[in-house]
Amino acid sequence: MASSEEISKEVNTNKQDDNKFRIGEFVFDTFHEYRDGQEDLKKIECINNELDIHDPKVAVRLYNMIRTGEIVFKSPIGDKFYAHIADIVADKSVGLIEVKLRTKLRDLR
Repeated sequence: MASSEEISKEVNTNKQDDNKFRIGEFVFDTFHEYRDGQEDLKKIECINNELDIHDPKVAVRLYNMIRTGEIVFKSPIGDKFYAHIADIVADKSVGLIEVKLRTKLRDLR
């Protein structure tokens, strides 16, 4: 999966010959959908510039803010970023569970 940084680098703001709008790998049928994609990309860039999304506490808080609608994405770009954040949370959760399990097993000895 492409990271949000990679998505940002792939931005192409031109309307293509097939009358579709493109931002990187994403194709939009209407200008309205395209603008939603641009807005999502701006939000993602702001999040990446301001937050360390790989910090477990930040990732969980961000995930919950998106899930509860405090942060709203309107395009497949935002959906992909949300999935990326969910993957980070899942990866970090597995690590935390493993640490807790090892600690518990060590304490039982």
